Amino acid sequence: MVVHSHGRGHRQEAKTIEKIPQQKQQDKQLEPHVNPKELVLKKIEALLEDMILKPVDDEDPVVTEQVSTEETIEEGRATQDINNSVEKESSISEVKKPVLKSSLSIHEISLKMKDLKIPKNSQPDVVSFIMKATLSKTDGDRENASNLLVNLHRQGLVVNNTVFMTSIRKLLSQLKSLELDDTLVKTHLSEFVARAVANDIVSLQESLELVDSFYPMFLLILQQLSHVKGKEWLTCQLETSKINLMSVLPEVDRNKEQLADILETRGLSYLMPLLRIESDLNKLLSKEESSPAVVFKWIKENVDPSLTTSKGFVFLLFSCIMRHVSRKVRQECNDDKKVAEAEKEGIKSFVNLLKSFVFDKTPLQLTALYAMQSVAHEVKFPKGMLLTWFNSLYDDEVVEDEVFLKWKEDINDDYPGKGQALFQVNTWLIWLAETEADEEEDEDNDEENPEED
Repeated sequence: MVVHSHGRGHRQEAKTIEKIPQQKQQDKQLEPHVNPKELVLKKIEALLEDMILKPVDDEDPVVTEQVSTEETIEEGRATQDINNSVEKESSISEVKKPVLKSSLSIHEISLKMKDLKIPKNSQPDVVSFIMKATLSKTDGDRENASNLLVNLHRQGLVVNNTVFMTSIRKLLSQLKSLELDDTLVKTHLSEFVARAVANDIVSLQESLELVDSFYPMFLLILQQLSHVKGKEWLTCQLETSKINLMSVLPEVDRNKEQLADILETRGLSYLMPLLRIESDLNKLLSKEESSPAVVFKWIKENVDPSLTTSKGFVFLLFSCIMRHVSRKVRQECNDDKKVAEAEKEGIKSFVNLLKSFVFDKTPLQLTALYAMQSVAHEVKFPKGMLLTWFNSLYDDEVVEDEVFLKWKEDINDDYPGKGQALFQVNTWLIWLAETEADEEEDEDNDEENPEED
């Protein structure tokens, strides 16, 4: 009988082979679970580390001469004595100028991020992670991070409008904790938003919606945009977006004087130049020594000539003067008839000033009438107020007849109170229209029947 000795060993080998996949499965179960999103963020963190600016040695050392003076030179000593007493000790030293440089370029990092194939649901986390990682770093690091986001956006990778806005909202929700580590976090986040606006990732209006509850972030964004894109660009964007800067301020600060001061402090007065002019003009008019001549001189010295021909300037000029005259008169007098007479005299003192800015300019004259309508609306149309003002400008020929009639027919929702204004001056306007018609008829008769010599 032949016994095959290898049978037992073969069976043992087979058992060992069977255990191998089981062991692998058990080992796999023992491995800690790795969140795919966390894995992506770790890889991003490594890439950002290569983007962070680090000091490197300059290959060419700069040789400087250090000069020290051992004696103190008394003031007033002659030049020759100074030269004799000063001993220069020169020493040569090699100073290595610190150079900041990143290990990888923005383009290289973008390519590596492309290879990561980041899932859509992880993109907001990645973008907020990039910003958060550089918030407390240098200005150069934050600029690099912004440039990376812009580069990714241009390539259609990771960053788009929705992703960016979601990322900013996420960081803003953590603002209190972030401020514990970085007191300038609002400023630094504003830099990211400003560069996103400058590169068409989000609009200026959208940036306001993002940070509206986090004053003064929108003003910080405007300051950054002013620096990055320039005054002309920002002015145009603000006008196009029709953003009301007054609404940006906290409710307790929402007045023209406060807004003018805040814009001036932040170097943004150029966005609303008439606001500062109005504030300063009101202050000037409130002074006892103020007079039409003083006001005219101030305007010539302080207001850009290009502004004085604008509707905005004419509106504020007439508004300020009418408020000034009315307030002064009504503080001193209560009788309606005396008030009307005093207001007419007060306006008359400013006639030459007012006329100098609207003479022979009918569109600006129409603006002047709307300014008076708006002021009367502010004070709830006291009896006879607007009629007195219209009469004054008519009698002193500040506003031409046809402009009054054009105002009557014109529809403009930008200026409140038109219905009440018409109620107060409608009879006078009917009289004016009839007078105009009679004058035109007389002129026609004169042309048909010229006088013979």
